[in-house]
Amino acid sequence: MQATFARKAFPCFDEPAMKAVFHVTLIHLRGTVALSNGRDVETFNTTIDGTEVTMTRFEPTKRMSTYLLAFIVSDFAHITGSIENNNVLVIQSNSLVQSSALYIAEVGSSISIW
Repeated sequence: MQATFARKAFPCFDEPAMKAVFHVTLIHLRGTVALSNGRDVETFNTTIDGTEVTMTRFEPTKRMSTYLLAFIVSDFAHITGSIENNNVLVIQSNSLVQSSALYIAEVGSSISIW
C-alpha cells in the first residue's frame, strides 16, 4: 500500500511513523486463496447469508507501519519455498506461468536470506 492508503482499507492512524501489530482475518469465497504478511494459522469453511465462504486467520504481524500491511484474495495458484530463520517465500501466479514460479521459488529461497 502507499503510505496513506491504509485508511481506505480499514480505520487507522495512517502515518508511517505510527506502528502497530496487525491481527488479520480475511473472509473470502471458497476456491480462492487468501494471503497476508503472516502465515495462516486457521482456515475453515462457513456460510454467511447463504454464501459459502472460507475464513482465513493469520499470525499477528511484527510491529510495523500501516503501509507495509498487505493482503490478497485471488484464484491464483501459489508455491511456497522455505528460507532460513523460519521465513517463507510465497509465489502467486496464474496457471499459465506456473513452471516459471517453480524456478522463482527455488532461486528466491536461496538468495532471500535476511
